[in-house]
Amino acid sequence: MRYALFVWAILSVWSLRAQDSIVDPVEPIPPLLEGCDPLLPTEEYNACFWKGIQRHIGRTFEIPRVERDAFSAVHAQWAALPKKVRKNTPEPMLEGRIWVAFVVEKDGSVNEIQVVRMEGGLMKETEEAAMDAVRSLRF
Repeated sequence: MRYALFVWAILSVWSLRAQDSIVDPVEPIPPLLEGCDPLLPTEEYNACFWKGIQRHIGRTFEIPRVERDAFSAVHAQWAALPKKVRKNTPEPMLEGRIWVAFVVEKDGSVNEIQVVRMEGGLMKETEEAAMDAVRSLRF
């Protein structure tokens, strides 16, 4: 009897040890954003979530003064052109896009912020301003 219990104990431990290597896939839980109902269907929640992030960035992102000054100089050069030339020359626009990746931690803080792509010839200071706007997100 003692031998049978010993073998059973070894097999029990062995089977538990074998189960340690099984990993259940875990669905990532989307961060909760104020104003978005987490009980919405996934697609609707994601749409609300991204709209909320865009709204926040629109309110907090500020084009750095150095970028505005550089644009003002380019625009002044265009404005100084004769009307005939200006008529055939598109008015300069300050435009560009910045893609920022970030991680939302369990406590709602934002970490690992990095610019992954920039378009439009924007300055490094504008890249920093975009990262600051993302850094100010709260979940």
